[in-house]
Amino acid sequence: MSKVATRYARALAISTEPSKLALLKTELSAVAAASMADDIQAFFARPDIATKDKEQILDSLTDKLSTSIINLLKTLVQNNRFSELAEIATIFKQLADAASGQLAATIETPMKLTGETTEKITAALKKLSNKNILLREVVNKDLLGGLKIRFGDEVIDLSLAGQLNKLTQVLS
Repeated sequence: MSKVATRYARALAISTEPSKLALLKTELSAVAAASMADDIQAFFARPDIATKDKEQILDSLTDKLSTSIINLLKTLVQNNRFSELAEIATIFKQLADAASGQLAATIETPMKLTGETTEKITAALKKLSNKNILLREVVNKDLLGGLKIRFGDEVIDLSLAGQLNKLTQVLS
C-alpha cells in the first residue's frame, strides 16, 4: 500500500459521515474500476491537457456521483495522482468496512470449499476479530494442499508449502 493512497483514503473516510460510507464505497469502487481503462488512464496522465479541462470532464459527472467523490477526483487531478485511484478505492473499502464493524477476508484453497467448512472458518475469524466477516473464496490451483487466509494485516498460512517452509527454517 502506498502512503499517498492511504492518506487520500483516510482523508475521505474521516470527512465522510458514517451513514454515507457505504454509498461512497460503492461509488468509489465503480469509478476506480471504470478508470482502469487504458484510454482514461492515458487522458488523465497527459501533461499537455490542462488541469481545468480535466476538471471540466469530472464536473460533467456531478449528476452521477456524490460531491465527495468529485472533489477527490479533482484533487487527484490537481496533484497528478489520478493513477493512485484504484489503490485509494481498495484502502477506502477496508476503512469503510472496518468502520461498519466488518472485515474482509480472503481464503485461498486448491479446491472449492463446502458450505459447512466456509461457515466454520467464517465463525472462527469472527471470534478472532470480533467483527462480521466478508469472506471471499479464491481457488488457487498452485496450492498443493491446505489454505491461506488473509484478513486485515494478518496472513494465516496453513498451506503445505507454508508448513514445509516453516519446517525448513526450524531445521536450519
